[in-house]
Formats: sequence, C-alpha cells, structure tokens
Amino acid sequence: MEYRVVKTASALAAVLLVVSGCQTIGQRLEARRQTPPATPAVMSEQSAVVAEQPPATPHTYKLFFSNTQRDPTLTNCGATYWVSAADSQAVSNDDDVIRRAVELLLSGVPARWHDSGYTTSLPVEATLNSVRLDGDVAYIDFAALPAAGSCRVIAIRSQIENTVVYAARELLNRNIAQVVISVNGDAQTALQP
Repeated sequence: MEYRVVKTASALAAVLLVVSGCQTIGQRLEARRQTPPATPAVMSEQSAVVAEQPPATPHTYKLFFSNTQRDPTLTNCGATYWVSAADSQAVSNDDDVIRRAVELLLSGVPARWHDSGYTTSLPVEATLNSVRLDGDVAYIDFAALPAAGSCRVIAIRSQIENTVVYAARELLNRNIAQVVISVNGDAQTALQP
C-alpha cells in the first residue's frame, strides 16, 4: 500500500512539472550540454591566448661534490661524487630542469650528506645568470663566479658539468656532449686559474 502511494505521488509530481513547464534535472543537464558557452561580444585588450603547457613535475637530482672520505687530501681535483637531492619545486621545460639542478648545486651540499664527507668547491658568491640547451650543448652562464686556483677550478668545472650532464640524461633523456660555462657571456675567461 505504501509503495503505491509513493509511486502515485511521484507520478503526480511529474505531471505537475510537465504541466507547469518546469524541466526535470535530466532535461536541464541535457539542455546545458547542447547549449554552447556564452562568449563575450568584445574581448578586452588585456585578454591573452594561453598556450597549453605540459604539467610541471618535481624531480630528484644527482648533484656532484668532492668527498673528503673518498679523497681525504682532495688531490684528485676532478673527482666528484653524486648525492641525491629531492626537490619539490615543479619545473615544466628542459632549460628549467637544468637551471634547477645548477641552483641546487649552488645551494651547497644537502644537510643529510654533510657527515658523509661531501664538500663543495663552488664559492658562495657564485650566482647563476642563465641556462640554455641547444642540441647537445648546455650553456650555463653565471653572473658571478670568482676566480680560483687550478685544482679548485677543475673541481668546480667537474661539479657543474657532471650535474648538468646527469640531469639532462636522467631527467630529460637527453645527451649533453659539451657544457659551456661562462660569466656574463664570456666563456674564454670563465673558470681560469
């Protein structure tokens, strides 16, 4: 008996909706799907076309540093060893991936690796200017990269080159054959002892 009352009430409500000209939820949704979205008649001068970018993703980088446990006197100037550094900053293009790797390298040895003998040869004053990938060549330009002795220059170059090459290979699936390091666009005098 109760079932019949509910069924009759539902039928009565449907009849009232039709009679009154109201639409059911299903009819309203169907009407929305078939109606194109409203477009403004005049676009403002500030409107811009936004290109669809690939989603940005965080990465784990391999950063290269000297190590006093593996080379206690640091006489093997070009010997650098990697540490992993997870980074939550999302980057979306190849140049930015390499830029972020170099920025992380410049920030020094990650705290969790301090007690393992890792040390940097990069001076605190070193600041990154720009990064550009062109085919298999990476151009890394610094705004400041103070001069140093020959062994330290070799270590600095090794840190930068290895970090860039591994970031390109492992995160971008791209081989880098040469890393050109410059200071304010001058590659001839950069990292000279």
